[in-house]
Amino acid sequence: MDARQRRSRDALGRAVLRLAAERPISAISASEIAQLAELNRSTFYQHAESPPDLLRLIVTEQLDAIRTRHLEGATRDTIGVAIASATTAVLDHVEHYDQVYVRALGAEGESALHSTLSRHFRASIELLVERGALPMPDGQFLRSAAARFIADGSVGLMDVWLRAPAPRDRAAYLRAFAELAPEWWPLRAELPA
Repeated sequence: MDARQRRSRDALGRAVLRLAAERPISAISASEIAQLAELNRSTFYQHAESPPDLLRLIVTEQLDAIRTRHLEGATRDTIGVAIASATTAVLDHVEHYDQVYVRALGAEGESALHSTLSRHFRASIELLVERGALPMPDGQFLRSAAARFIADGSVGLMDVWLRAPAPRDRAAYLRAFAELAPEWWPLRAELPA
């Protein structure tokens, strides 16, 4: 992506996040996003097919940056610390856009970000397994099931955490996750009992 396209994507991202904090993404038009971003509607469609698609794209880019920053170099020796660090960074991101996430995670038919978060967590788990940093159950079925279980459980816990009054306690999220996670999940070892 060249610099001009990046500036347009960034402007569209700021616009969609601002509007999605105010009302459901299903009630936002491409024209509104383009207007707020001070771009043409045709520029919007160069980046996304629809407002929910743009929201997923922008959030995915931000979550991927978190994964790269916190998990890329993780090893078996550092995996628990890396997961705790990455999880805290995701919580920071989610809380920064809390109005977007509260609306998108809990509302009927507004599932754009639930699946995006779940996919992000599964991809992070798969990356760590491929690198040999994350111990997982044997067998493809159990590995896939465990990745999905951890990913969807993370999103569900995040939804509950977001509904707590601000300021939200990140340590409470991590403790709850450690309490609910399987014995083999490395984050458990990083938290005080």
